[in-house]
Amino acid sequence: MAPSSQRLEPPQNPGRFNRRNHHFLSLLEFHTALVTAYLGSEELRECLPMWPYEHPHPNSDDGAPQRLAPEYVPGLLDIAAEAGIEHGTFIGTKIPYVGTIDLMHKLSSRSGLQYVGISCKPRDIIDRSERAQERLKLDERYCLAIGARHVVEDGRGLHPVVLKNLRWLCPLTSEIREYRSTTQLLEFSGYFDECADAMPLLDAALAAGARCGLNEREDVFLFLRLGIWTHLVDIDLSQTIRMTQPMHRGAENVLAPLRRRYLGEAHV
Repeated sequence: MAPSSQRLEPPQNPGRFNRRNHHFLSLLEFHTALVTAYLGSEELRECLPMWPYEHPHPNSDDGAPQRLAPEYVPGLLDIAAEAGIEHGTFIGTKIPYVGTIDLMHKLSSRSGLQYVGISCKPRDIIDRSERAQERLKLDERYCLAIGARHVVEDGRGLHPVVLKNLRWLCPLTSEIREYRSTTQLLEFSGYFDECADAMPLLDAALAAGARCGLNEREDVFLFLRLGIWTHLVDIDLSQTIRMTQPMHRGAENVLAPLRRRYLGEAHV
């Protein structure tokens, strides 16, 4: 069973999203990273600089083809001037500050790799702060300049049960790399699917583990978590996971809204 509700702090260096270490500045940022990682995020950058002056495209060093992206992009000073928004300086100086995008994800979509810049800002801050609204406009215009989709995440659409389940399921990067593409994980997920409608979740997992040579319960639970995380197991994560009961099918109940929100309607 997924862990019970408790006051949660943003974890530091969870090492569960990609090769980078992470230092999330808020629980909202961590939750957003968590759901996009489940969606299939292949790369995550935090606090991506929006340099004041013209600079190389921020993804020019990741080895990905630069579809629709120029080699250099305009600085935020020019973007702000075009939008009629004051850029701002470091306090007490005339030096332009360096703005940042909270999260920049690289996600796989039907049309290939897509970059998604996400501004994490609670709705009450957005509503009461004109400057926060201006900053979001600059974030959006910068994303447009670099060929990225822009999303404002205020947390209201993040399902609490989904978040609870994902915190429990989220694998280590080393686990993903070792098992994601293995025949054994595919076999486990297939056997589990055969048993899942007729057995409680725990019994189905143990039966699937026995059929593909997993002798330790710890390995069985690892393969179950990996199967769910990599979408090989069709389970509705908006429902509480109870190991003593049959699972609720319907992974698309969670995945489709996530694709719609972060990738757009064309990718649902």
